[in-house]
Amino acid sequence: MPLPIIPRGDIHDPVHFEQFSAEVPTFSQDFPLDAIGTPDVYVERQMYHGHDIRLPDGGEIEVWGFEDPDDDRNGLQFPSKPIRVAEGSLVHGRLKPRHGPHTIHWHGIEPMSSSDGVGKLSFEVEDTYVYQWLAAEAGTYFYHCHRNTTLHFEMGMYGALIIDPHPPAAETDLAAPYVTGGPGYVRRGDDLVRYDVERIWVADEMDPRWHELDKDSGIGDLPFDDPDDDPGLNIFQPEHFLITGVFHPLTRTDPRIVARAKVGQKLLLRIICAGYTYHRWTLPLDAEVIAMDGRTLGTTGRPGAHSPYSYPFVQPAGTPFELSSARRWDLLITPTEAGTFPVTVEMFDICSRPGDFRGSCETFIIVDPADGDADGDGDVDLDDFSTLKNHYGTPSGATRAQGDFDGDGDVDLDDFAILKQTFGT
Repeated sequence: MPLPIIPRGDIHDPVHFEQFSAEVPTFSQDFPLDAIGTPDVYVERQMYHGHDIRLPDGGEIEVWGFEDPDDDRNGLQFPSKPIRVAEGSLVHGRLKPRHGPHTIHWHGIEPMSSSDGVGKLSFEVEDTYVYQWLAAEAGTYFYHCHRNTTLHFEMGMYGALIIDPHPPAAETDLAAPYVTGGPGYVRRGDDLVRYDVERIWVADEMDPRWHELDKDSGIGDLPFDDPDDDPGLNIFQPEHFLITGVFHPLTRTDPRIVARAKVGQKLLLRIICAGYTYHRWTLPLDAEVIAMDGRTLGTTGRPGAHSPYSYPFVQPAGTPFELSSARRWDLLITPTEAGTFPVTVEMFDICSRPGDFRGSCETFIIVDPADGDADGDGDVDLDDFSTLKNHYGTPSGATRAQGDFDGDGDVDLDDFAILKQTFGT
């Protein structure tokens, strides 16, 4: 016997809703904060809509997202501003919707239903609401709206969510959470590894037709009485392809996307699939995969760890790997030679195998010689010392190849100190 449909106004508590309702209620007030704990971290997000971003051809396309009202300079971004917290933190996240009800789903965090932001399993937020969750395990996650999810996610209502491990006790210069871009620490199995450079590559694609739809398109009884009411959310034909909010071909040169490191440094890539195609990535350098979907590979019993039966592995240079919607990989690269190396991500239709090619993006990993490596052969040895010695005292106009390792135009004791520190690399 089917359960009765109870009007939304007659739903008085969550148990009543879960047992009897086929509708999604809205919630319009905060939980009393003293009832859910004192947070270590407090973040706030307000929904924005009607924000146009410029396309490479000069046109514009509308996006929606989450704005940080406490950041006057960088609070409104596309994708939404990353949230970074330290491992072990109790987090309160306040949502202030606009343009109708919304939610924030903390993808991969797995809190209780009332803080998970999946409207059909709890409620949607109409006025304001405080979510609570524990940053239990370091890794790459992301947050997004889970109302009319198919459309709202495509419109851009998502952002990276990073949980950083605390540094080793001997580290005095860095503290979690780390500044986006590096340096910082990341887990590799049971170990902590210091990285020098970080890039968050969020690949996405856009169908301009979807970006002209109303926020409630697709919500309603099926089948539609009038075919014109069907928004066609089963038809996805992307025309624009981007990485972390930058459209191809600008991804080739934008310094926010291009990764730049030195020989011997550690480059951390956090790659997120935020699209509705499947993404085939090809990296130009050997990369070690250290985490998938927010779970560290190769842990052996650390409290709270999820992956005791896996291990990090090498993804060889030039060997493609594929990510589908919401998948995340964390990879470490330690370059051994200088150069400019192309990175590609190809997007294929997800409804067929092999899928039809839809588009691609290209960017680069630029590897500069190591500090002290004057001749660019990848090591710091007596040849580099001889170069510095021959040009020592040059007052201006000197280059790296002549021993100007700090880039100030002269060759002096500061450059000798750099070579001394890196000698033997």
